[in-house]
Amino acid sequence: MRSDVAVEGSRDGFPFMQRLWNGRVVLIGLNSARWRPPFIASGEVGLEQLDSLRRLLESDALKDVPYKVLMLHHPPLERYKPLDSHRFSLQDQYATDRCDAGSGNDRAAKCNVVAVLGELSTLARASLQRALREHPVDLVLHGHTHTPFVGPLLPEVDKQQPWVYECGSSTFRPSPRKPKGAIARYNVYELHQATADGPVTLRSATARVLDLATGQFAPQPLAVPPPPAAP
Repeated sequence: MRSDVAVEGSRDGFPFMQRLWNGRVVLIGLNSARWRPPFIASGEVGLEQLDSLRRLLESDALKDVPYKVLMLHHPPLERYKPLDSHRFSLQDQYATDRCDAGSGNDRAAKCNVVAVLGELSTLARASLQRALREHPVDLVLHGHTHTPFVGPLLPEVDKQQPWVYECGSSTFRPSPRKPKGAIARYNVYELHQATADGPVTLRSATARVLDLATGQFAPQPLAVPPPPAAP
């Protein structure tokens, strides 16, 4: 996909931004893909993209846009077991979580472990979650794990925040390792705006999952964020 507007600092097409629904929704794409050796599938957004993302979310172009969707391949929150994280996760987030989890010598030790795993402690400055705390979006879509997921980006934070969705997999049949998520599926998101100048909300989210017996995609409702608090 390509931007329909110029994005300051965009490199190799990322971040990109596309306007949808007559400009009431914007889709912002980040590239988390990086070259890795065999059996390593971790990703990284990096400082350059995050700086560009911050400038974009602060810009006048998005000032009056009621709904913002962020899309990237790797999950922006921890979805893997600790022993698998350094091989599969978004390394920006993995490094930040561990370097933040302590102070003094304990913090230094955790950051050194991160560096040994090939995730430099400087990546702590490049946390995607931190960027989204400073400049919130409404919805985050990702892939990579091949396992369905629905939930808030920061479950411990008691305030309006983006929800994160992963559809699952397009694989035809379940695998022994992932029998629930590997069946072919896709998600449908329905946005709603009650008045011309009112907020845009996610009214419904539905997974459409292949039924192997019928060959049809059966709808399964998904949880959606709570409505915005009254001002």
